[in-house]
Amino acid sequence: MGNKTTICLVTLKNGFELVGTSACVDAANFDEAIGQKWAKKMAVDKITELEGYKLQCDMEEESEPCTDA
Repeated sequence: MGNKTTICLVTLKNGFELVGTSACVDAANFDEAIGQKWAKKMAVDKITELEGYKLQCDMEEESEPCTDA
């Protein structure tokens, strides 16, 4: 996307999609392979956050249901 930004779409087995992005300050420094690496890492990091949220909801479910913020 553009000449400084990389976008990565990760689709999980259940069909849920996450987007990761990376960008550089100067287009002269843009490297597609590096951009892909970091954009994918950003998307995968979101999976970790969601798994933590789900785990905490599951742990608290016995006392009260987890609600959306």
